[in-house]
Amino acid sequence: MTFEFAHKFDREVYAEWHRPLLERLFGNMIDLRYDLYERTHSHRRDHNGGADTGQCTAWPSPPYLAPVWRLMAEETGARRILEVGTAIGYTAVLMADAGGPGSHVDTIEIDPSHADRAEKEIRAKGLSERVCVLRGDARKILPTLTRPYDVVFADAESGDLPEDLNRLAGSRGAVAKIKDSLRDPLMLILNELRITLTRGNEPDTGALQRARDAYRSAVRYALVRSPRR
Repeated sequence: MTFEFAHKFDREVYAEWHRPLLERLFGNMIDLRYDLYERTHSHRRDHNGGADTGQCTAWPSPPYLAPVWRLMAEETGARRILEVGTAIGYTAVLMADAGGPGSHVDTIEIDPSHADRAEKEIRAKGLSERVCVLRGDARKILPTLTRPYDVVFADAESGDLPEDLNRLAGSRGAVAKIKDSLRDPLMLILNELRITLTRGNEPDTGALQRARDAYRSAVRYALVRSPRR
């Protein structure tokens, strides 16, 4: 199994110690839907003539964030989730998994070819009834949505969308900026865990539980609650 990274530093630390620690913390959760993660990278390279960068920007959320979606669902009790930027569906599928059988994910995708591929992948995973791809520009689609969501996930370009995102999060929902908010805090938690386990000054079980609690706190902090109305 191989992973792709936007930053060289991330690639180096992941190969050395990141993955083993995550397995001790969360078991095999980082392997969830890995096939779709891998196909997203292949899709982007195919569209860009074999290059990582180009007109196609379908870059999946890194697998080391996979445990975050389950923690997010537990923290919020999320059953209705909105995503801005589908690519070919990797994150939307993880969100539906995390939310459980009673959950529903709406995901907005502006690129028709990505939307086609996402619907195919979602159907192959047996999740068509729980994941709906909304085709078009988020700036046009968001104003038409009226029912609030438990979590609005907007790591795609959303600089001119905050009013609609907050509105759709309602009085009890949250706007999540997972990749922007969590990369550095989670890296710090894992580094502290690595040092603690290496020193061996306390039982591993205590250190691992403290790291899990810190993960949960970081996720809670990344969920920006909309103002009460």
